[in-house]
Amino acid sequence: QNMKVPRSCILPLSILKLSPCSPMYHGSPVFQSNTHVVNDLTKYDKLKQEISKRTEFVHSQLVPEFGLHLITPEMKIWHQPLNSIPEKDSYLFSKGGDPYWAIFWPGGQVLCRYILDFPACVKDKIVVDIGSGSGALSIACILAGCKNVMSNDIDEQSLGAILLNAEANQIVDKEQLKVSQRNYLEGSMSENAEELAAMSDILLIGDMYFDEVIADRISELVKKYISYTCDTNPKGSKIALIGDPGRWYLQEKRKKNAGQLRCIAKYELSNEIKSQNYGLTHGFVYQAIR
Repeated sequence: QNMKVPRSCILPLSILKLSPCSPMYHGSPVFQSNTHVVNDLTKYDKLKQEISKRTEFVHSQLVPEFGLHLITPEMKIWHQPLNSIPEKDSYLFSKGGDPYWAIFWPGGQVLCRYILDFPACVKDKIVVDIGSGSGALSIACILAGCKNVMSNDIDEQSLGAILLNAEANQIVDKEQLKVSQRNYLEGSMSENAEELAAMSDILLIGDMYFDEVIADRISELVKKYISYTCDTNPKGSKIALIGDPGRWYLQEKRKKNAGQLRCIAKYELSNEIKSQNYGLTHGFVYQAIR
């Protein structure tokens, strides 16, 4: 049963006043220019089958419009330490670290909710979803009418989950959804931001500020990304949207650098999220500004 979630402090992106940007990159994004996009998706067929067998297809209370293959509290594996996961499941759930792709994180849910509430923010735009995990944000963008979206994650299992979840929600257009395993948080953030700006209008970050080192890199990447200009935005700048459930990093960052992030939406989290994430009560959508 869908739960009506109270919402407050929601501002559609179209009414925000964006700061003017100098024309460092100017022109329409060329999605096909990204050499890091995976073209042979058949390599993930076996992985998709394994994920389908060892997860549950569920709909969240906050974002009931689509479902995802996830691990849930009702599953034994939810409560198991990584080092005690059975061999048959270890490839999916412990190889390379925690299975971030198997959980619909609160910050991602909040940003999905915003995109579906205000589809104009991504309609006919080219989007990059960094740290895509389950692919939820990418799915939300496609349902909201984006031109196309690149789901990016360094975890191979994540790419399999993204493709499986897309298919489960009848998203089968390979030109509309691309996947990439490129690590945009390594190397030069200036070069990475330039590459992302050349291929997209909007950068999405869902609940990735859980670790200080990663968060510092993301903040640098976002800052450089929004310095580029964009033909499809009448105000001129690239747009970066961040979904976060009140994690300490962004709260402290906003205190120190209040002008760099603008809260454009606040949602009360669902009872489902609150029960699984002790202490979290609200989620926020921020737009990075210059």
